[in-house]
Amino acid sequence: MNFAEAEKIMKEITRQIGKAYRNEQAVYDEETAHGLNRDKQKEWELKIAALLN
Repeated sequence: MNFAEAEKIMKEITRQIGKAYRNEQAVYDEETAHGLNRDKQKEWELKIAALLN
């Protein structure tokens, strides 16, 4: 693999990560009313904590 191929692959990975982030952020914002719904916010905190463990 040469530099140009590696760069292309890294750009695609970065694009995919950005897209996944934006999608998850949209779901979070909708479910929690941008963090204002305390019950849903707590659910998200637990979900994220579980993902990090």
